[in-house]
Amino acid sequence: DAVGAPPSPGAGLRRTWPQRLLISFNILLIMGCLASAAGIGYFYYRFGQLPRIDLDGVISPKSPPGEPQNFLLVGSDTRAFVDNPDEAKSFGSSARTGGQRSDTIILVRVDPKTRRAAMVSFPRDLWVPIAPDGRKQRINTAFQNGPEQLIQTIKLNWNVPIHHYIQVDFASFRGLVDAGGGVQIYLPGAVRDKVTGLNITDTGCVLFHGDQALAYVRSRQFQYQENGRWYSDPRGDLGRIERQQDFIRRALRKALSNGLTSPSKLNRLVNVGIDNVTVDSELSARDIVNLGKQFKSLAPDTLAQFALPVVNARRGAASVVVVQESDKA
Repeated sequence: DAVGAPPSPGAGLRRTWPQRLLISFNILLIMGCLASAAGIGYFYYRFGQLPRIDLDGVISPKSPPGEPQNFLLVGSDTRAFVDNPDEAKSFGSSARTGGQRSDTIILVRVDPKTRRAAMVSFPRDLWVPIAPDGRKQRINTAFQNGPEQLIQTIKLNWNVPIHHYIQVDFASFRGLVDAGGGVQIYLPGAVRDKVTGLNITDTGCVLFHGDQALAYVRSRQFQYQENGRWYSDPRGDLGRIERQQDFIRRALRKALSNGLTSPSKLNRLVNVGIDNVTVDSELSARDIVNLGKQFKSLAPDTLAQFALPVVNARRGAASVVVVQESDKA
């Protein structure tokens, strides 16, 4: 499967698995599984260095041990890490893009008793009432003033508790892919996206490193070459989500089969993950270790993936997606 063909641009969207968020989430689980081997004291020390966000009063109280928990995973599109012209060309600068938005949003429900997880992604252009006043806008704008408003917006629309919050950015995803040795994808033809800087002319089984992988999974103006002609994927964000789903399957399978028990590899992943992930103040190292113990047999096939039933729409001059009302209820 590591060199199987990626989903075709015309394929139907059935499930979603946004990429860098789940890499970060599953790295935390893997770290929990292997903490004893790497030195649990060291893991506790490093985990204690994570940047924290105080979301008291916004997130729900911790579930009792062994009960299901909901994690909100958010990928920030902040460009604060950009510090050279090449990165500014690929990602834009803070001055040009302004602030931050939630580039990818996923809700993960973890059930330790069944050792299964279920997840649903929210397209960034999803048109919903924004908390607290219910004005309608794209869901990713709710993150502009911080995670509190995004959490409240999800509660307003879907009435689900959020027990923990995890946030990553472009730089963390790039580092995690490189620390894992890259990910292979079969490309029958060249692919490109002038906005993200994606430009791969190699064909066959191509090893994606951090920069290439980031440009690939961010691509919303994705183009592929077939019989000497360029074609555009008309699905925009929905096509991007499907490519993310395919990428994360490959990344997880490689991570779980290629010896993350190696102390050097694990240490690299711990360093990248710890240095580039922000969590809520209530998430402890013990929480992650306990999850890791429950998920010792962690495998991609045990992670159920669901997509909101959405359709393309226009709101004024904006191109958005909306949830089908009959399904939302």
